[in-house]
Amino acid sequence: MSASVTLKVVEGPLLGREYSYERRGTLVVGSGVDCTIKLPMPSPKYLCIIRVAPPDMLVECSHDLSLVSINGQNVKRLKDRIPHGHEEEGEKNVYTLHDGDELKLSNTVFKIESKEPKPDDELLLKVIKVQQKRVEEEEAAGIKGYEIVRTLGKGGRGNIFLAKREGGDLVALKILSSAIASNSRHLDDFKREIRLTKSLKHKNILCLHEGGCSNGKYFLAHEYCPGGTVDQLMSSKGEVLGVDEAIGIMLQVLDGLDYIHNVELAMTMVLPDGSRRYRKGLLHRDICPHNIFLSGQEPSYVAVLGGFDIAVPLEISKDEVFGDIAGSVCYMTRNIFVHYDKPRKEFDIWAAAATLYNMLTGKFPRDFPEKCHDLWQMVLRNPPVPIRERNPEIPEKLASLIDEALIEDPEIRYKSVADFKKELEKVL
Repeated sequence: MSASVTLKVVEGPLLGREYSYERRGTLVVGSGVDCTIKLPMPSPKYLCIIRVAPPDMLVECSHDLSLVSINGQNVKRLKDRIPHGHEEEGEKNVYTLHDGDELKLSNTVFKIESKEPKPDDELLLKVIKVQQKRVEEEEAAGIKGYEIVRTLGKGGRGNIFLAKREGGDLVALKILSSAIASNSRHLDDFKREIRLTKSLKHKNILCLHEGGCSNGKYFLAHEYCPGGTVDQLMSSKGEVLGVDEAIGIMLQVLDGLDYIHNVELAMTMVLPDGSRRYRKGLLHRDICPHNIFLSGQEPSYVAVLGGFDIAVPLEISKDEVFGDIAGSVCYMTRNIFVHYDKPRKEFDIWAAAATLYNMLTGKFPRDFPEKCHDLWQMVLRNPPVPIRERNPEIPEKLASLIDEALIEDPEIRYKSVADFKKELEKVL
């Protein structure tokens, strides 16, 4: 039996409806026509987001908490439902849901049913935790074939070190933290990243040399880029890059992006007739200055796209669901919330245009209020600000192109990287 969650409507105009999920997903709830679960009026257009990771669920509320309650109590009073790690930022309004809960959203009440995975999954999790027990100690030591030189930084999944391989080559060595490696879902994501990226070979794509487990420690060895990342470059230059430099970097990123959108992956899919073939195309999902690395020396940098932690195949089998919304929210198109059912190339193209916007202005395309904790609400509600309102010195033709690339309604303008790059080259 696989893990699952079900939301049964037990009170309100939608009485009798059920919403069941066996895969991770992000559900937008409200009266808006593009909501995953559409509530009747007078519910707000976007009331909340429900994050599903069977058998677990979280409800992330907007600022209007008066319309959300769990088991008859307004969520403002449910401090014990704030997930670990959010205790000191309760204003983000994130609350856990449990099996048997009754969740009231506006005038609709949902009964929560949560089913645990089969026992084998729990046993596997225990085995993984035992295997990773020693990782907390001497984290940087013991990866066979690598000598640690120094620490480069800390990522969301572990520490990153500059290391020397046997033979003398320098690499960026990422070692998963024990907390991440002991989580079966995160470990599956790690293995998928290796499987998806090990065959990528392009001058503008960060090269994965090796990935695996050594002495109970899971690691990735990537190409080392001594120029750092684009966000570090921006910090060294007052947060804004010149037009020529920014476009030069972005054109190289687009070359790499076009490659991954069309490359044959080392992963098969099931066709309608039952046969299998290799999948084509990879959706990056997290294009931003932090994930663009710089190789070589200024001003002749080679821009390299990395950060494939949450990348997914563009092609999915008929029994697969693309429902896990992930990435850097400030560079995310609202359309990913509307069309979350299928990976689309234009999600990455929009993020690339948003990244170029950020390089030229030092700001995000949308307005995000200071100390804003409901970023997804801003994505859904706020349209991009015309770029010349941020920086009037940007050439008019370039500004028009970027503004056009960030249009989302009724759809994103550019569907292929090649088309966007062609237009960008014209404004040089």
